Amino acid sequence: MAATSGNDLLTLPSGSAAGALDGLAGDDTLLGALGGDALTGGTGNDSLRGDAGDDTLYGGAGNDRLDAGAGADSLSGGLGADALAASGFGATLDGGDGNDTLTALGGGALLVGGAGSDVFVLGRSGPATSAVVAGFSASDRLRLYLPDRAALAVTVLADRTELHIGDITVTLAGYTAPLAAAQIEYALPDSYAGGAGNDIFSGGWGDDTATGGAGNDRLNGEGDDDSLSGGAGDDALSGGSGNDALAGDDGNDQLTGGEGDDTLAGGLGGDALRGEGGSDSLSGDWGNDTLDGGAGDDSLGSGVGADILRGGAGQDALFGGAGNDSLAGDEGQDTLDAGTGQDTVAGGAGDDTLDGGSGNDVLRGEDGNDRLVCGPYAYLPPLSGYAILERDDDLAYGGAGDDTVDGGTGHDRLNGDAGNDQLSGDEGDDLVAGGLGNDLLLGGNGRDTLRGDEGNDRLFGGDGADSLEGAGGSDLLQGGFGRDTAFGGAGDDTLLGEDGTSTLGAEDMLAGDGGNDLVHGEAGGDTLFGGSGHDSLYGADGSDSLAGDAGNDLLDAGNGQDTLLGGSGDDRFSGGMGADSLSGDDGDDWLSDGYDDNRLSGGAGRDTILGASFAESLFSSAADTIYGGAGDDHANGGEGDDLIYGDAGHDVLVGAAGNDLLDGGAGNDALYGGLGNDTLTGGDGDDRLSVAFGSCEIYGGLGNDTLAASEGSAALIGGAGADLFLLGADTGQSRTLWVEGGTGADTFVIGTKGAGDIVLADFNAAQGDRLVLSADDLAGLSPLSLLQNADPAFPDAVFLIGDMRLVLAGISAPAALALLAAAGAKGLSTAWVTTPLAGTAASETLSTLVDSLRGFGWGNDALDGAGGNDTLRAGHGDDLLSGGTGNDLLDAGAGNDTLDGGAGNDSLLGGGDDDLVALGAGNDTASGGAGRDLFAVDLTAGGFHRITDFAASADRIELTLRAGLNWDSLLATAAVRAGNLVLGDGLSSLTLVGLTTPVGLTTLALGLRIVATGGVTATGGAGNETLVGLSGQSTLMGGGGDDVLHASAEGGSLSGGMGDDTLFGGAGADSFVFAANGSEGNDAVHGFTSGVDHIILTQGTDFAILDDGGNAYITLGSTSVYFFDSVPLVSDVIFLP
Repeated sequence: MAATSGNDLLTLPSGSAAGALDGLAGDDTLLGALGGDALTGGTGNDSLRGDAGDDTLYGGAGNDRLDAGAGADSLSGGLGADALAASGFGATLDGGDGNDTLTALGGGALLVGGAGSDVFVLGRSGPATSAVVAGFSASDRLRLYLPDRAALAVTVLADRTELHIGDITVTLAGYTAPLAAAQIEYALPDSYAGGAGNDIFSGGWGDDTATGGAGNDRLNGEGDDDSLSGGAGDDALSGGSGNDALAGDDGNDQLTGGEGDDTLAGGLGGDALRGEGGSDSLSGDWGNDTLDGGAGDDSLGSGVGADILRGGAGQDALFGGAGNDSLAGDEGQDTLDAGTGQDTVAGGAGDDTLDGGSGNDVLRGEDGNDRLVCGPYAYLPPLSGYAILERDDDLAYGGAGDDTVDGGTGHDRLNGDAGNDQLSGDEGDDLVAGGLGNDLLLGGNGRDTLRGDEGNDRLFGGDGADSLEGAGGSDLLQGGFGRDTAFGGAGDDTLLGEDGTSTLGAEDMLAGDGGNDLVHGEAGGDTLFGGSGHDSLYGADGSDSLAGDAGNDLLDAGNGQDTLLGGSGDDRFSGGMGADSLSGDDGDDWLSDGYDDNRLSGGAGRDTILGASFAESLFSSAADTIYGGAGDDHANGGEGDDLIYGDAGHDVLVGAAGNDLLDGGAGNDALYGGLGNDTLTGGDGDDRLSVAFGSCEIYGGLGNDTLAASEGSAALIGGAGADLFLLGADTGQSRTLWVEGGTGADTFVIGTKGAGDIVLADFNAAQGDRLVLSADDLAGLSPLSLLQNADPAFPDAVFLIGDMRLVLAGISAPAALALLAAAGAKGLSTAWVTTPLAGTAASETLSTLVDSLRGFGWGNDALDGAGGNDTLRAGHGDDLLSGGTGNDLLDAGAGNDTLDGGAGNDSLLGGGDDDLVALGAGNDTASGGAGRDLFAVDLTAGGFHRITDFAASADRIELTLRAGLNWDSLLATAAVRAGNLVLGDGLSSLTLVGLTTPVGLTTLALGLRIVATGGVTATGGAGNETLVGLSGQSTLMGGGGDDVLHASAEGGSLSGGMGDDTLFGGAGADSFVFAANGSEGNDAVHGFTSGVDHIILTQGTDFAILDDGGNAYITLGSTSVYFFDSVPLVSDVIFLP
């Protein structure tokens, strides 16, 4: 255990057998334990204490103090004027260079003075004492502790090497010069009683007892353990070295303990007590006293009065008592208790504990990791940026270090300052500031103000209307119960309004400010601000107001009637339940509100807007008002009667369910009505407008528009421009499409053979109008039939196309025949219609020969690309996507989807939820997305496939193997290339991106299902695999885990291998293979047919068949095989050599 270069206190664990401490530089204090310890002071004026055991103490450079305690200890002072003391028998003391003091009281000691003028202190702790002094010189002195003056007789042997002083024997090794009287000092006990008057006493060496009596006395105990009592009067008492007891008694006294562990009591009056060296006990008693512990671990108690207490160096305990006291711990790990009164407490350096007690206290932890506890009443001066509201409560100032501050009752002001602090306001309206460092701030009960300042802080307001500010760093702010206000400040902050318990009426204001913040309002009507950065705002319950401000923000309103404003950046909105208002403002935003009557506005940018799909109550209809704003927006109204305005930009508007009104505004827009009686207006630009069901109205407006209507009745008004009309009535019911082309050369495409009427109200071949009948709808029909009218003057020409009537309004039948005959290519033609198809909210099947196919709705769609390089995008619902031939892109979107690219090099994107992704002919690349996905990989037709996001914890793989390829060969040839796991050979392979050997193989085996075709042997690995015979008679071998084997309909050979396996037979003849004497686990068999299937055992295997009521056991040595719904016969068993 090593110290730093400062003034350190190092202590070995209590009760340890042995240990070592090194103080390095600085004035250090090292404390040993019960065992034989090794203590090294290093440079500086150090204090080393060995305690019990045979210790080794080395002071190093500096004026050091070494106290070995009991035991045969070895002490070395090193450079400097050192003080060495040992009380055990057989100790060795070496002063080294410098004027040293060497004390040996246990007998049998060796004292070595070294260079300098040294003092050898000798006494006895038992009946007789002896010592050897080596290196004694003329400048050295002997100091002898004698029991009484009768022992002053000194006998010196003739060779001057041995002295007998009473019963003390001192051997001066190698010293023969005469001893001068000044070289021998005697320490004798003195006793003095002063009486009345101003007395002066100096005890000298020895344990002295002195009483000053009345008068202003001066008593000096000097060396050894003295007991001094001043009596009445203003006395000055000095203990000197040794463990002294000083009592000032009455009067304004000055007491100085000096070296040693002293006890000082001031008595009555304003006393000044100073412990100096050693672990001292100071008590001020009555009066306004000043207590200074000095060096050592001191205990200071002030008593009654306004006292000043300073602990000094060491681990001190200071107790303020009654009165307005000032306590300062100074250096060391101090404990300070202010007691009653309005106290000022400062911990100083070290890890201190401060308790204000009762009264209006001021607490400062200063340096070190401190704990501050405010009493029920205390005062705090203002922190930076705040004004003092009341002056009858607590101040706690932690200072440097990791401090713990408890405010207690009252309105407290706490400041952690530097370090990772924990501050708790507890009761009252508290002001808490963390300062520098990563702090924990707890407001407790009351209207609290918390400020984290610099660092990554955690702020919890507790009960009451709190104000929280994170300031610098990535902070966590939680207001708790009540109407709270929280500001995150700079950094990536998390803001929470309450603790999760619903409290009606609690309304919070939370602001993230700078950084990427998480803001959560919880219950109540909350106000949330994200500030700059990419923020996440959650309103939860209540009518909330959320503003993302700058950055790419996430806004989730939760329940209630909420208002959301994104601000600049690409924001994502979720309104949740309740009638909400969502405004995207600048940026490419995503807005969604699933419930009730909402108002959604995208603002500037390319926005995606989804309206409500559900009504929360009978009083709401899920009717939304949507504004796309500037930019190319995509809006979907969902359920309800929606109003959707695209505004500027090239917008895509989908009404979905309900009677919707869609207005594209400026730009080239695409409008889809969906279910219900919809009204679509394209506005300016070349727009595409489509309705499918209900009684709808379509207005193209300015521009060359495309207007489409299939099922239902509709009025289509093209307006200005060369418009394209796609017309059909496929329901089999009588429906009417009223069509007005407007100005411009319009094209009318009839794409149906179903029942209904199509009325072209203003067909004008002269202005360039064209009528097109698609060839696929005309196939097998007789030529157009012109219906004759009873009134020859009837102005409309009616043609019959199957069960559908086509009406040319305002044109008589004869004129229509002449017009069609004369118009040629302009009047009547047939052609393929190759426009992209789009699904609706219903479940439907879409198929086309073109290369773009999309299902927009929420239904379960089936999209078939057929030939060509197709792009299929499914949208929501459980969809089936088939790419067909060609290099296709399949994007399933949300839902549990099935993707099959077919032949070609395909890209398969599963999206969310649980998808089935098939990789077959060609080189396919697949991504399952979120959810538990199944990748069906067919290696029989060759191809080099890639899975980019296989997750062993969720996904599964089904491998269909070709002949000559099995799981063992895949394992044997597995390789890691560019950080990816590759399974296969030069003919076909599967690459799992991001997986590596052996972790990749272990991960893969967790979700593996092997499928074998006819003639193929499929072998499992060490994991729990599923092996399936797809067709033909395959051989399935399970491997090391608990495997599941399925034979094909044609049958095959099944061997579970090690582990507890489950085997399923097929309709054909199956062979179930088991090891000799059942060494491969307890297996289960389903689908066994006696007389058709066989059980394969090794020659000599012992077995028994036990009927179990229609089921059966076959015992094989220590294991068994259980047959469900079948009882095998002995004739079904075949033995192999």
